[in-house]
Amino acid sequence: MGAIVVLAVLLRWPGFLAGLTVGLWFVTPVVLPGLAGFIPTLTVLGVSAVAALLRYGRKGGNGAFKIVLLFALFLFAVMAREFIGGDVRKTWAPIGIAMLVGVIIALIGSYGRSREQLIWGFAVGNSVYAIAEIIRVAGGGALHASYGAFQANPIFAGHLLGIAFFALLALWPRQRTRLWFFLPFLILLGGTLALTLSRGPIIAAVLAVLFIVIFRKKAKTREGAALHFLLMMVSVVAAVVAYVYLQGARNSENDALNTEVREDHWTAAWSTIRANPIFGTGTDALFDSTPLDRISPVGYPHNILLETWETYGLLPLVILLVILLLVFRQLNVIGRGMLIFIVTCYLSSGTLSVSVTLWIGVALSIVVGRSDASLAPRENLDEVADSSIVTAGR
Repeated sequence: MGAIVVLAVLLRWPGFLAGLTVGLWFVTPVVLPGLAGFIPTLTVLGVSAVAALLRYGRKGGNGAFKIVLLFALFLFAVMAREFIGGDVRKTWAPIGIAMLVGVIIALIGSYGRSREQLIWGFAVGNSVYAIAEIIRVAGGGALHASYGAFQANPIFAGHLLGIAFFALLALWPRQRTRLWFFLPFLILLGGTLALTLSRGPIIAAVLAVLFIVIFRKKAKTREGAALHFLLMMVSVVAAVVAYVYLQGARNSENDALNTEVREDHWTAAWSTIRANPIFGTGTDALFDSTPLDRISPVGYPHNILLETWETYGLLPLVILLVILLLVFRQLNVIGRGMLIFIVTCYLSSGTLSVSVTLWIGVALSIVVGRSDASLAPRENLDEVADSSIVTAGR
């Protein structure tokens, strides 16, 4: 019976099933452990992509190949550095698998009406986690515990909650006739994000909201995208600094220790970069399980830009920045806000070797931020932002 229901949903709403599968990222391992992990997830996403193609036609799918090429270029640079350096630890594999999840999500979102289905499925999946987390806290569970509902890391849970919030926000203009149904999801997702007390995602969300509010009413051409990107990077740096000192401002000894450790991470990373600015240290030197054998005594720096430069060298860093710039300049205001959110999250915590939420966020920012299936430039971002996700196939 369950298989019949899944098949019916797949044939009728392939985008919804794909979004739901990814949205239940932290729920599935506990509720349905046999369906957890990358292989089942990629299988569902792949089948959903085929179903979306068959149901909605070819229009839109070709644009996803540009995304594939962008992601593949960075992955190739990482692979080349690891193979040339003879690193035993191959981080390109988990990075590549996480990227593949993002690529298929972007592909599904480029097919007809599956775009809106994808967003709703992702929002519903994250809402399941949000309700469970609220119940956990209401039952006496600790705030910002090491593990939240379904044993989820609250920082990564904050990533997905924030992505779902902004993706759903993009549908706002279409939902004005049924706000009674739409608003509870936004409140639930945003409120649970705040409830996690994960300061990195919370600061990133505030920064993204400010960006959307400031720029939503201003029409921008593609020539202004570089300036927007510069403002984004400056704002991100400011947010990351605020993140560190907000941690230090708290009275808890544990929080003070976290602040000192984060500063140690970045200081050690910069020292290593200055010693190896072109080719980096390689993954073995940075991630070795024995601290005394590491070049950096504190391990990876919890900042994807520093980590890329420190580990893989200058060329992969440049490629990553170019990818972010090229994606950023093609998005509408809400898509740019989503990209700001997830990039800021990964500039204050996390690592590329465990970065599935990063590529989910990049992919959904592309889904939200494009009015058609290609990465065509925005000539008037205000018009696109007001209509948000324009009906596909126009």
